[in-house]
Amino acid sequence: MSIIVSGCTGSIGAAILDILLSQGIRSYALVRGAGKRQLPKHELLTEIEADISKPSCGLSAEHLAELCADNIQGVIHSAGLVKFDQRFAEQLHEVNVGGTKRMLDLAKRVGAKHFHHISTAYVVGEAQNHYEESKQAAEKIVEQAGENYTIYRPSIVVGDSKTGQIRNYDGFYGFSASLRQIVQSHLKRSNLPLLTADSSPLHLPINIPCCHNAHLNLISVDWVSQVICSLLENPVAQRIIFLAHPQPMPLTDVFEQSLPKLGLSGINLIQPGLAAPTVPEEYATYQKLADRMLKKYLPYTTEGQHFPVEESFQGIPSQYWQPIPMVDGELLSFLLDSAIKDNFGKLAA
Repeated sequence: MSIIVSGCTGSIGAAILDILLSQGIRSYALVRGAGKRQLPKHELLTEIEADISKPSCGLSAEHLAELCADNIQGVIHSAGLVKFDQRFAEQLHEVNVGGTKRMLDLAKRVGAKHFHHISTAYVVGEAQNHYEESKQAAEKIVEQAGENYTIYRPSIVVGDSKTGQIRNYDGFYGFSASLRQIVQSHLKRSNLPLLTADSSPLHLPINIPCCHNAHLNLISVDWVSQVICSLLENPVAQRIIFLAHPQPMPLTDVFEQSLPKLGLSGINLIQPGLAAPTVPEEYATYQKLADRMLKKYLPYTTEGQHFPVEESFQGIPSQYWQPIPMVDGELLSFLLDSAIKDNFGKLAA
């Protein structure tokens, strides 16, 4: 079996590639800057220079011929842009929508038998930002392209449940790193030592919107990638599979567990629609900083969504997707320790 994978430098794509190679599956990694990326060195891996913003995804004639000559079982399209800021609207459409169309064209050209599309669980309901809009549009293109597809909808992907590691610190980590930066900013302005593993939490009485009855659906990257790889040989066609947790953590529990780890105490979690307490004048600068840095994440802290996880796996043998690693306070603490040790990939510097 041979598989083409895009997005191998992303969190899910990198984890998928590791599994494919460990299972002895011939893999073609489509990457920009082939040979310069930190991909595993393996005799079954071929790095191919690619750019999903170009026709034929920027592949050379030689590489196209090589792929056409192989028996490509499937294409896993994991490449995508995860940005929640308004200013990335055009780029999100180009990468997430245009890139998906060009990957579909490439899959058809090389005779791939199945197209595995990585989307997001947050396409459900009305889009809350341009990222979700672009993922909704990409799914429509996949559904219109033919019958041999599977769409996977992961929720908020976090690190490996066994190692704590993750390739990219976005999503939940971006939010956490922003809070960490606010703490470091206060310490720098106050000429105080920066946070260490032994530091006591900093009392910072600022307000953060938080829906008290909502949940934050975090899911570990190792389970997401394992499920996708388990379905490669016998894919389920024309299916949408939610790679989310059926029992997500309450959002207030996530904050309760995370804030001390991030070096914070005294935060007011404000229910949307209720009046927030007045922030003391000496902390007003940090409230403004928090408002600016956290604004793009607010749709995920002020609203709760339910995803039909178990229903989406109906008819699929349980060994392909069970058990689902529990994301609880213990695992969250472990994941944050790992991220802090790595300084959130320098996001919290």
